[in-house]
Amino acid sequence: MALANFTGGSDGIIYNAIALVAFLAFVPIMLLVVLIQKHLSRGLTMGAVKG
Repeated sequence: MALANFTGGSDGIIYNAIALVAFLAFVPIMLLVVLIQKHLSRGLTMGAVKG
């Protein structure tokens, strides 16, 4: 919804602003994955091991 604000007006599509918003949305998720990476891999592999 917020990205629709960047498409329009006399300037056309503001690609820099769209890229910035996408990057800012990506950073917290990536930091979370890096912080809990050990627990993620352990949980995924424990479910796959039989016995």
